Amino acid sequence: MADKPQQNQSLAPGALAGAATGAILRAIIGGLTGIGPFVVLGGLCGAICGAAIGIMSQLRTRKRQAAFAEVASKLQLAYALEVSSEQILYALELFPKWFAGSHWFRGKYRDADVDVFDIQEQESETQFNDEGKLRTYRRITRRETVVLLPIDDIPEFRIVAQSWFRRLIPGFGRREMAFHPASEGDAKAIERFQRSWSLLPGSGEADSHRQRDQEADAVRALFSPKMMDSMRSWGKLTARVHRDCLLVARPGRLLPPEDRREFMDDAIELRMNLLASRQRVAEHAQHPADTTGRPACPAAA
Repeated sequence: MADKPQQNQSLAPGALAGAATGAILRAIIGGLTGIGPFVVLGGLCGAICGAAIGIMSQLRTRKRQAAFAEVASKLQLAYALEVSSEQILYALELFPKWFAGSHWFRGKYRDADVDVFDIQEQESETQFNDEGKLRTYRRITRRETVVLLPIDDIPEFRIVAQSWFRRLIPGFGRREMAFHPASEGDAKAIERFQRSWSLLPGSGEADSHRQRDQEADAVRALFSPKMMDSMRSWGKLTARVHRDCLLVARPGRLLPPEDRREFMDDAIELRMNLLASRQRVAEHAQHPADTTGRPACPAAA
Protein backbone atom coordinates (compact mmCIF):
# COMPACT_ATOMS: atom_id res chain seq x y z
CA MET A 1 0.00 0.00 0.00
CA ALA A 2 1.23 3.48 -0.79
CA ASP A 3 2.24 5.82 2.01
CA LYS A 4 -0.60 7.70 3.60
CA PRO A 5 -0.77 11.36 2.67
CA GLN A 6 -0.20 13.93 5.33
CA GLN A 7 -3.37 15.22 6.92
CA ASN A 8 -4.12 18.86 6.31
CA GLN A 9 -4.45 20.68 9.63
CA SER A 10 -5.06 24.10 8.06
CA LEU A 11 -7.74 26.41 9.43
CA ALA A 12 -8.13 28.10 6.05
CA PRO A 13 -11.98 27.82 6.06
CA GLY A 14 -12.09 29.50 9.44
CA ALA A 15 -9.71 32.25 8.34
CA LEU A 16 -11.83 32.98 5.31
CA ALA A 17 -14.95 33.01 7.43
CA GLY A 18 -13.28 35.37 9.87
CA ALA A 19 -12.23 37.76 7.14
CA ALA A 20 -15.71 37.77 5.64
CA THR A 21 -17.39 38.23 9.03
CA GLY A 22 -15.00 41.03 9.92
CA ALA A 23 -15.64 42.85 6.66
CA ILE A 24 -19.42 42.60 7.13
CA LEU A 25 -19.28 43.82 10.72
CA ARG A 26 -16.95 46.69 9.82
CA ALA A 27 -19.28 47.76 7.04
CA ILE A 28 -22.38 47.61 9.25
CA ILE A 29 -20.93 49.23 12.36
CA GLY A 30 -18.83 51.77 10.47
CA GLY A 31 -21.79 52.68 8.25
CA LEU A 32 -24.10 53.19 11.20
CA THR A 33 -21.72 55.18 13.36
CA GLY A 34 -18.97 56.48 11.15
CA ILE A 35 -16.71 56.20 14.19
CA GLY A 36 -13.30 54.61 13.70
CA PRO A 37 -13.14 52.63 16.99
CA PHE A 38 -16.30 50.75 16.03
CA VAL A 39 -14.65 49.70 12.78
CA VAL A 40 -11.78 48.27 14.81
CA LEU A 41 -14.30 46.56 17.12
CA GLY A 42 -16.00 45.01 14.09
CA GLY A 43 -12.68 43.68 12.86
CA LEU A 44 -11.91 42.14 16.27
CA CYS A 45 -15.35 40.54 16.44
CA GLY A 46 -14.89 39.17 12.95
CA ALA A 47 -11.51 37.70 13.84
CA ILE A 48 -12.91 36.06 16.98
CA CYS A 49 -15.91 34.65 15.11
CA GLY A 50 -13.67 33.38 12.32
CA ALA A 51 -11.35 31.64 14.78
CA ALA A 52 -14.33 30.03 16.53
CA ILE A 53 -15.77 28.82 13.23
CA GLY A 54 -12.39 27.47 12.19
CA ILE A 55 -11.95 25.55 15.46
CA MET A 56 -15.47 24.09 15.25
CA SER A 57 -14.87 23.04 11.64
CA GLN A 58 -11.57 21.42 12.62
CA LEU A 59 -13.23 19.53 15.46
CA ARG A 60 -16.00 18.24 13.16
CA THR A 61 -13.41 17.11 10.61
CA ARG A 62 -11.38 15.27 13.24
CA LYS A 63 -14.50 13.65 14.68
CA ARG A 64 -15.58 12.43 11.25
CA GLN A 65 -12.06 11.22 10.50
CA ALA A 66 -11.95 9.30 13.79
CA ALA A 67 -15.29 7.64 12.96
CA PHE A 68 -13.96 6.42 9.59
CA ALA A 69 -10.73 5.21 11.18
CA GLU A 70 -12.71 3.26 13.80
CA VAL A 71 -14.84 1.51 11.15
CA ALA A 72 -11.76 0.67 9.08
CA SER A 73 -10.06 -0.80 12.14
CA LYS A 74 -13.07 -3.02 12.88
CA LEU A 75 -13.00 -4.24 9.28
CA GLN A 76 -9.21 -4.79 9.53
CA LEU A 77 -8.59 -2.37 6.67
CA ALA A 78 -5.99 0.38 6.35
CA TYR A 79 -7.32 3.95 6.47
CA ALA A 80 -6.06 7.24 5.05
CA LEU A 81 -7.77 10.62 4.99
CA GLU A 82 -6.88 11.21 1.32
CA VAL A 83 -6.15 9.17 -1.78
CA SER A 84 -4.44 10.56 -4.87
CA SER A 85 -5.04 9.56 -8.48
CA GLU A 86 -1.52 8.05 -8.59
CA GLN A 87 -2.55 5.58 -5.89
CA ILE A 88 -5.50 4.36 -8.00
CA LEU A 89 -3.72 4.21 -11.34
CA TYR A 90 -5.05 0.73 -12.10
CA ALA A 91 -8.62 2.11 -12.19
CA LEU A 92 -8.05 5.73 -13.15
CA GLU A 93 -9.86 5.31 -16.49
CA LEU A 94 -13.06 4.93 -14.46
CA PHE A 95 -12.62 8.50 -13.14
CA PRO A 96 -11.87 10.70 -16.18
CA LYS A 97 -12.53 13.95 -14.27
CA TRP A 98 -10.74 13.04 -11.04
CA PHE A 99 -10.35 15.95 -8.65
CA ALA A 100 -10.01 14.46 -5.16
CA GLY A 101 -10.47 11.27 -3.16
CA SER A 102 -10.94 10.99 0.59
CA HIS A 103 -11.59 8.56 3.47
CA TRP A 104 -9.76 5.70 1.80
CA PHE A 105 -10.15 2.11 3.00
CA ARG A 106 -7.77 -0.47 1.51
CA GLY A 107 -7.09 -4.11 2.28
CA LYS A 108 -8.58 -7.60 2.05
CA TYR A 109 -12.27 -7.98 2.88
CA ARG A 110 -14.10 -11.28 2.55
CA ASP A 111 -11.20 -12.73 0.54
CA ALA A 112 -11.16 -9.85 -1.96
CA ASP A 113 -8.78 -6.89 -2.32
CA VAL A 114 -10.86 -3.74 -1.92
CA ASP A 115 -10.45 0.01 -2.31
CA VAL A 116 -13.25 2.15 -0.87
CA PHE A 117 -13.23 5.94 -0.92
CA ASP A 118 -15.25 9.10 -1.55
CA ILE A 119 -14.62 10.39 -5.05
CA GLN A 120 -15.08 13.95 -6.29
CA GLU A 121 -14.89 14.76 -9.98
CA GLN A 122 -15.16 18.20 -11.51
CA GLU A 123 -14.86 19.85 -14.88
CA SER A 124 -13.42 23.28 -15.59
CA GLU A 125 -14.01 25.77 -18.36
CA THR A 126 -12.02 28.90 -19.11
CA GLN A 127 -13.87 31.81 -20.69
CA PHE A 128 -14.16 35.61 -20.62
CA ASN A 129 -16.50 37.09 -18.05
CA ASP A 130 -18.69 40.21 -18.42
CA GLU A 131 -15.70 42.43 -17.65
CA GLY A 132 -13.62 40.88 -20.42
CA LYS A 133 -11.30 39.08 -18.00
CA LEU A 134 -10.33 35.47 -18.54
CA ARG A 135 -11.65 33.27 -15.72
CA THR A 136 -11.81 29.54 -15.03
CA TYR A 137 -15.17 28.18 -13.89
CA ARG A 138 -15.32 24.83 -12.09
CA ARG A 139 -18.32 22.58 -11.57
CA ILE A 140 -18.56 19.42 -9.48
CA THR A 141 -19.90 16.60 -11.63
CA ARG A 142 -19.67 13.66 -9.24
CA ARG A 143 -19.53 13.13 -5.47
CA GLU A 144 -20.14 9.61 -4.20
CA THR A 145 -18.70 6.67 -2.32
CA VAL A 146 -17.26 3.92 -4.53
CA VAL A 147 -15.92 0.38 -4.11
CA LEU A 148 -13.26 -1.07 -6.43
CA LEU A 149 -12.81 -4.84 -6.69
CA PRO A 150 -10.68 -7.01 -9.00
CA ILE A 151 -12.59 -9.30 -11.35
CA ASP A 152 -11.25 -11.44 -14.21
CA ASP A 153 -12.72 -12.67 -17.48
CA ILE A 154 -15.98 -10.76 -17.21
CA PRO A 155 -17.33 -8.91 -20.28
CA GLU A 156 -17.44 -5.15 -19.87
CA PHE A 157 -20.79 -3.62 -18.97
CA ARG A 158 -22.49 -0.82 -17.05
CA ILE A 159 -25.50 -0.96 -14.73
CA VAL A 160 -27.15 2.47 -14.59
CA ALA A 161 -29.89 3.33 -12.11
CA GLN A 162 -33.14 4.40 -13.71
CA SER A 163 -34.30 7.96 -13.12
CA TRP A 164 -37.69 8.57 -11.50
CA PHE A 165 -39.02 9.76 -14.87
CA ARG A 166 -38.04 6.54 -16.62
CA ARG A 167 -39.56 4.56 -13.75
CA LEU A 168 -42.88 6.30 -14.41
CA ILE A 169 -42.64 5.87 -18.20
CA PRO A 170 -40.82 2.57 -18.91
CA GLY A 171 -39.16 2.34 -22.30
CA PHE A 172 -38.76 6.12 -22.70
CA GLY A 173 -35.40 7.28 -24.07
CA ARG A 174 -32.65 4.69 -23.63
CA ARG A 175 -33.23 1.42 -25.46
CA GLU A 176 -33.17 -1.57 -23.14
CA MET A 177 -31.25 -4.76 -23.88
CA ALA A 178 -33.57 -7.49 -25.17
CA PHE A 179 -33.87 -10.71 -23.14
CA HIS A 180 -35.67 -13.92 -23.98
CA PRO A 181 -37.29 -15.31 -20.81
CA ALA A 182 -37.95 -19.03 -20.64
CA SER A 183 -40.86 -18.73 -18.21
CA GLU A 184 -43.33 -16.25 -16.77
CA GLY A 185 -41.23 -16.08 -13.58
CA ASP A 186 -38.14 -15.15 -15.59
CA ALA A 187 -40.11 -12.47 -17.44
CA LYS A 188 -41.22 -10.89 -14.14
CA ALA A 189 -37.66 -10.95 -12.79
CA ILE A 190 -36.37 -9.20 -15.92
CA GLU A 191 -39.18 -6.63 -15.75
CA ARG A 192 -38.42 -5.84 -12.09
CA PHE A 193 -34.73 -5.44 -12.89
CA GLN A 194 -35.33 -3.12 -15.85
CA ARG A 195 -37.68 -1.01 -13.75
CA SER A 196 -34.72 -0.12 -11.51
CA TRP A 197 -31.71 -0.35 -13.84
CA SER A 198 -30.51 -0.20 -17.41
CA LEU A 199 -27.93 -2.79 -18.41
CA LEU A 200 -25.53 -1.44 -21.05
CA PRO A 201 -23.10 -3.91 -22.65
CA GLY A 202 -19.53 -3.18 -23.65
CA SER A 203 -17.25 -0.26 -23.04
CA GLY A 204 -18.79 1.96 -25.73
CA GLU A 205 -15.67 1.51 -27.89
CA ALA A 206 -16.97 -1.16 -30.30
CA ASP A 207 -16.13 -0.35 -33.93
CA SER A 208 -18.85 -2.36 -35.67
CA HIS A 209 -22.42 -3.62 -35.22
CA ARG A 210 -21.10 -7.15 -35.14
CA GLN A 211 -18.74 -6.37 -32.27
CA ARG A 212 -21.52 -4.61 -30.36
CA ASP A 213 -23.80 -7.62 -30.88
CA GLN A 214 -21.09 -9.93 -29.57
CA GLU A 215 -20.65 -7.75 -26.48
CA ALA A 216 -24.40 -7.73 -25.89
CA ASP A 217 -24.61 -11.54 -26.22
CA ALA A 218 -21.79 -12.00 -23.68
CA VAL A 219 -23.46 -9.71 -21.13
CA ARG A 220 -26.91 -11.22 -21.77
CA ALA A 221 -25.54 -14.69 -21.01
CA LEU A 222 -23.98 -13.40 -17.79
CA PHE A 223 -27.16 -11.81 -16.37
CA SER A 224 -29.59 -14.64 -15.73
CA PRO A 225 -33.06 -13.84 -14.33
CA LYS A 226 -31.95 -15.41 -11.03
CA MET A 227 -29.05 -13.00 -10.80
CA MET A 228 -31.27 -10.04 -11.68
CA ASP A 229 -33.70 -11.04 -8.93
CA SER A 230 -30.87 -11.15 -6.36
CA MET A 231 -30.37 -7.40 -6.82
CA ARG A 232 -33.90 -6.40 -5.80
CA SER A 233 -32.94 -5.22 -2.31
CA TRP A 234 -29.84 -3.26 -3.26
CA GLY A 235 -31.44 0.14 -3.83
CA LYS A 236 -29.94 2.58 -6.34
CA LEU A 237 -26.71 0.72 -6.85
CA THR A 238 -24.71 1.27 -10.03
CA ALA A 239 -21.84 -0.81 -11.34
CA ARG A 240 -19.33 -1.04 -14.13
CA VAL A 241 -16.78 -3.62 -15.24
CA HIS A 242 -13.79 -2.22 -17.10
CA ARG A 243 -10.41 -3.86 -17.71
CA ASP A 244 -10.76 -6.54 -14.99
CA CYS A 245 -11.98 -4.01 -12.42
CA LEU A 246 -15.45 -3.85 -10.88
CA LEU A 247 -16.65 -0.40 -9.77
CA VAL A 248 -19.73 -0.22 -7.54
CA ALA A 249 -21.34 3.03 -6.36
CA ARG A 250 -24.52 4.54 -5.02
CA PRO A 251 -24.86 7.57 -7.31
CA GLY A 252 -24.70 10.98 -5.70
CA ARG A 253 -24.28 9.67 -2.14
CA LEU A 254 -21.37 10.13 0.23
CA LEU A 255 -21.99 7.33 2.71
CA PRO A 256 -21.39 7.88 6.44
CA PRO A 257 -18.84 5.54 8.00
CA GLU A 258 -21.46 3.31 9.65
CA ASP A 259 -23.02 2.52 6.23
CA ARG A 260 -19.84 1.47 4.48
CA ARG A 261 -19.84 -2.15 5.65
CA GLU A 262 -23.29 -2.88 4.20
CA PHE A 263 -22.30 -1.17 0.96
CA MET A 264 -19.12 -3.23 0.72
CA ASP A 265 -21.13 -6.40 1.36
CA ASP A 266 -23.45 -5.54 -1.53
CA ALA A 267 -20.47 -4.99 -3.82
CA ILE A 268 -18.90 -8.30 -2.75
CA GLU A 269 -22.20 -10.12 -3.35
CA LEU A 270 -22.39 -8.66 -6.85
CA ARG A 271 -18.83 -9.79 -7.54
CA MET A 272 -19.58 -13.31 -6.27
CA ASN A 273 -22.73 -13.51 -8.41
CA LEU A 274 -20.81 -12.37 -11.49
CA LEU A 275 -18.10 -14.98 -10.90
CA ALA A 276 -20.76 -17.69 -10.40
CA SER A 277 -22.43 -16.61 -13.65
CA ARG A 278 -19.06 -16.73 -15.41
CA GLN A 279 -18.63 -20.32 -14.23
CA ARG A 280 -22.16 -21.23 -15.35
CA VAL A 281 -21.57 -19.75 -18.82
CA ALA A 282 -18.25 -21.61 -19.13
CA GLU A 283 -19.82 -24.94 -18.15
CA HIS A 284 -22.68 -24.39 -20.59
CA ALA A 285 -20.18 -23.69 -23.37
CA GLN A 286 -18.40 -26.99 -22.62
CA HIS A 287 -21.62 -29.01 -22.32
CA PRO A 288 -24.35 -27.25 -24.32
CA ALA A 289 -27.90 -28.46 -23.79
CA ASP A 290 -29.35 -30.73 -26.48
CA THR A 291 -32.26 -28.88 -28.13
CA THR A 292 -32.71 -31.26 -31.09
CA GLY A 293 -35.06 -33.63 -29.34
CA ARG A 294 -33.03 -36.66 -30.47
CA PRO A 295 -32.23 -39.40 -27.95
CA ALA A 296 -28.68 -39.40 -26.65
CA CYS A 297 -26.24 -41.78 -28.29
CA PRO A 298 -25.44 -44.87 -26.19
CA ALA A 299 -22.05 -44.90 -24.59
CA ALA A 300 -19.38 -46.85 -26.41
CA ALA A 301 -18.72 -50.29 -25.06
